[in-house]
Amino acid sequence: MKYILLAGCLLALLAPAAFAAEGGFYLTLHGGAAMVDDVENDSDDGTFNFSFDPGWQAGAALGYDLRDAYPNIGSGRVEMEFNWRQNELDEADFKSGDIAGSGSITAASVMFNTIGEYRGNLPWITYVGLGAGATRITLDDLRVADSSLADDDDIVFAWQVLAGVARQLTPRLYLDLGYRYFAALDPEFTDANGEDFESEYVTHNLTLGLRMDF
Repeated sequence: MKYILLAGCLLALLAPAAFAAEGGFYLTLHGGAAMVDDVENDSDDGTFNFSFDPGWQAGAALGYDLRDAYPNIGSGRVEMEFNWRQNELDEADFKSGDIAGSGSITAASVMFNTIGEYRGNLPWITYVGLGAGATRITLDDLRVADSSLADDDDIVFAWQVLAGVARQLTPRLYLDLGYRYFAALDPEFTDANGEDFESEYVTHNLTLGLRMDF
């Protein structure tokens, strides 16, 4: 929760400068594929790994287009983004070998993003950005060999790098194709035997979305 409040404070600090110049609000909806890197888990009994199938992600963002507010550094946007990612467990790798698994991992995140744009080749717009916030990572009924493995969640700091290209369809509507590298800061969980373990969460995301200016 403290990271969500921090992101809100940053947005509030930037807002007065944005409103002082010509700009406008926008709403973005996007969805696509989410690929989770193999997860290494550390416990007192040693390490074990999770492998997840490719999954999906969906999100929305409410933002403000700064446009010409800062002509010396170019155009850009600030936004608050809400996102949901889900992937199914493929297998767990223990010292004894790989075991097929079931269940899923989900990540519900709230992110504050700052995005820089290059509009020199309209109607195409390229952009890069950085984001920071909080995410709730949930291990939802992970099972191996018909035995419960973990069913827990943790809220941790998260960050992301964004890049992509947008196509202006109308004066107020844009089609957006993007990539997100999203990472969480070492979530901690408790397994079915009551043992704590430290995990990790990194995803690569391909997104397709629409952005509409108000």
